[in-house]
Amino acid sequence: PTDPTVALPTATAAMSELQTTTSLQNSKTLAAANAALRSDLDREYFSDLDSLTVSELRTRVVQLATEMSDRTKWEAVRLKEFLAMKEKEVGDNYLTILQKQRLEFEALLAQKLREQEDVITRQA
Repeated sequence: PTDPTVALPTATAAMSELQTTTSLQNSKTLAAANAALRSDLDREYFSDLDSLTVSELRTRVVQLATEMSDRTKWEAVRLKEFLAMKEKEVGDNYLTILQKQRLEFEALLAQKLREQEDVITRQA
């Protein structure tokens, strides 16, 4: 059973740990996505720059700017969905912890109540 005087600090510490873990996982995922994006851009747009004419270079710059704009929009959408999913995951974990602590607290209260009932019946 959990002592009610430490239940809140325990829940706070658990929530902090969940947020730290989630933050580290998010950073790793975003770093991997960034590396994949860079290698794709290098392959697609920067491989043959020396052989292009000025007109072709202008076209390539416009293509690159358009591609970057599109990718930025899609990455923002993807990141928003990813963060919403992770927020739900953290919320679910937090709810699970709170439910567990509630059950432990209720068990502790029931035990204390039984002890008090025993004391009262012995005195009577």
